[in-house]
Amino acid sequence: MKKEISNSQLVVDGHQRALKGLESQAEALRLSIHQELEAKYADQLASAGFLKRWILVLQKNMEIKRRFAQGKREIQSKAPPDALY
Repeated sequence: MKKEISNSQLVVDGHQRALKGLESQAEALRLSIHQELEAKYADQLASAGFLKRWILVLQKNMEIKRRFAQGKREIQSKAPPDALY
C-alpha cells in the first residue's frame, strides 16, 4: 500500500503575497510614466512663467496619477482575489 503525498502549494495569504510580488512592477511603471511625462513637459516648463508652470505641473501630476491607476489595475488583474494561491 502506497501513501499518497500531497504536494499542495496553496498558502493562506497567497493573494497578499502575489500583490507584494507585483509591487516592483508597479514601481517600475510609476517611474517610467514619471520619466516619460517629465520629458514631455520639459520644454514647456522651461519656457513658462510661474502661473503657467504651476498649471503644467498640475496637469502632469494628474496625468501621472491617471496613467498609473490604469496601469496598476492591469498589474493587479494578474493576481485576482478569487483565485487559488
